[in-house]
Amino acid sequence: MALQTVWTVEKRIFTYETDFLGRWKPSSIFQTMQEAALAHAEHLGVGYEALRRRGLAWILVRVRLHLEKLPGMGCGVRLSTWPCGIDQKILFVRDFAIHTADGQEVAAASTVWLLVDMETRRLVQPDRLGVQLPENNGRRALAETPPKLALPPDLSACFSAAARYSTLDVNGHVTNTVYVDWALDCFAPQEHHQRRLEWLQINYISEIKPGGEVQMFAGGDGQVRYVRGVHTHSGATAFEAALGWGDAG
Repeated sequence: MALQTVWTVEKRIFTYETDFLGRWKPSSIFQTMQEAALAHAEHLGVGYEALRRRGLAWILVRVRLHLEKLPGMGCGVRLSTWPCGIDQKILFVRDFAIHTADGQEVAAASTVWLLVDMETRRLVQPDRLGVQLPENNGRRALAETPPKLALPPDLSACFSAAARYSTLDVNGHVTNTVYVDWALDCFAPQEHHQRRLEWLQINYISEIKPGGEVQMFAGGDGQVRYVRGVHTHSGATAFEAALGWGDAG
């Protein structure tokens, strides 16, 4: 069977994937993106099991998601994903495009991944992968690979969260989609009524292991808000997020 350089999946949005406004939750979009990426990696011979046998794993380090609209429960969507090559010699880039069943654009995203040795928890060079991934001739969903974020220093404490059973993934740390909910939980439901999330970027900086606790800090102006998650005991940054908001209408 010929390898598919672009992977496409179709799904219907379930009720449990929507928020209190009946819209597809960003964390659920991240889940759909992650599952599609893992399925495509498996198809390309570099999936979870193939890497696990070699002591390696994919670690997501940055995501930028642009939202044209948030479809609601029952809506059918089609997601396409593809690898875009290697940036800065070590960053594997993978992009996504999401459309409704009738072809309307829903969202576009770009993600950055590292290849990590699971025993040492350190990154390894791309040649350890042993497979040449398709680069898709420079095809991009977004014009820019997600960059580092510059957060303002005057963020206010919001709440703390712990790495418990429901937050952990197969790699033994808090799964990437949980960070999305934590970031959005920093803003009151009324703000979500009054504003529309237009874009979201999360940079994953240090893993949160079982039993770990993170303090959320948030702030910024009306158009762009920021969130930083800080390890309670060490004071080290766990993740950073930036959120762009527009008018609800």
